[in-house]
Amino acid sequence: IYKFKKVFSFWPVSKLSIKIASKAIRDKKWMINTQKKLKKKANILDGIMKTIDFKLIGGTNLFRLYLTPNSVLSQKFLAKKFIWSRIFSYSRKWLRLGIPSDEDLKKIKIKLKI
Repeated sequence: IYKFKKVFSFWPVSKLSIKIASKAIRDKKWMINTQKKLKKKANILDGIMKTIDFKLIGGTNLFRLYLTPNSVLSQKFLAKKFIWSRIFSYSRKWLRLGIPSDEDLKKIKIKLKI
């Protein structure tokens, strides 16, 4: 816990959260399996977004960053389908999506009619 407090000194993190995170970090099998699952979901999301002409330009296995023709209009288009995204004040074309759950990936396909 001391190591976490040192790293997250100004972030209010509960002892329970630290305990859970500590256990998860020590579980290498869980970490590897989770990373594989997230990478797979990220690839599926990339494929879906490619069909609506969003170009992957960056990201991690938690978030994806896409180049869109117009991020404001793209965000509005997605929001009408209850797909939440983030745009950036310094780019009129960047849009970020979090990696959805398996269930939400299915919903996205349905909502975008893919």
